Amino acid sequence: MSNSMFFLPCICIIICFIISAITYTYNKAKDRAVDKAINDDIGEEHLDNIYCQSFGSILNKATSGKFPLNLSYHLVKYFDGKNDGLVSIKSFPWGENYTLLTVKGNRGISHGDMIDLNRENIKGFDVREFYVQLVSDLKKRNL
Repeated sequence: MSNSMFFLPCICIIICFIISAITYTYNKAKDRAVDKAINDDIGEEHLDNIYCQSFGSILNKATSGKFPLNLSYHLVKYFDGKNDGLVSIKSFPWGENYTLLTVKGNRGISHGDMIDLNRENIKGFDVREFYVQLVSDLKKRNL
């Protein structure tokens, strides 16, 4: 067995553990930060004036995402399941309104697509119109 055949699986295992540790640490820190912000900074008396919503997307297959999301997709999927190439759907839901976005077919919508990083038209999803509607909804709520 050559050295490269031995080291490649070891490197993959190390990368998986690192990503798992980062994901765990991020989620714990996020939970503590949000709880602290709501309890300490905002105060219970102001909670009625806050509207929270969240959005997430799913890549239907890794090759739909651009680098590095096409690589990280597999690692996130291994540890947390369906994802957008960066964040799993378990981490998306937050607030009163949660929307999971995807499109039919093999393409899916990556994390990069959600922020229009790729400047790419996706059949069945217009990211610019999505944000126009999001702002319009907030305006209707007087926010």
